[in-house]
Amino acid sequence: MHPTAYSISHYIFMLSLLTTVIIQSCAATTSPEQIVEDFITACETSIEKGSGRELRNLIAENYSDSSGRTKKEIGNLVSGYLLRNKAIYCYSLINSVKINEDDSISARVLTALAAKPITDISALPTLNSDIYWFDIKITSEDAAWKLIDASWQQAMLDDFFQ
Repeated sequence: MHPTAYSISHYIFMLSLLTTVIIQSCAATTSPEQIVEDFITACETSIEKGSGRELRNLIAENYSDSSGRTKKEIGNLVSGYLLRNKAIYCYSLINSVKINEDDSISARVLTALAAKPITDISALPTLNSDIYWFDIKITSEDAAWKLIDASWQQAMLDDFFQ
């Protein structure tokens, strides 16, 4: 192959590769499902590390729920739970995701919290765990997704298997 032909084909290949990378990085923003999954992962990581500070950083400044709790109050509630439980492991299933008119995202999440690692759903019946349905609403604040509203209720182990 002539050196010039190789250089041109190499140049075209590199240009097409660069174009692909640029297009992918500028492509449509992350899906609402992925945003919720990333948010839940960040919450689980903070919980499993026992970091109340990291969890509070995931709560919006203007957090307000139907019980009238503020960011400070929900942060204190979470910190108290972390202090009472030396080791907490999470297992969550996202049940539904919805974009709201104000561009916030609502999700329903089933979560088990246990003192031992939850490797998969089949391990749940053998563990002593707290199981909750969380209805969350997250919003973009300072280029990050933060919790703006939440409610929760006790769930049953059977909820994971339906």
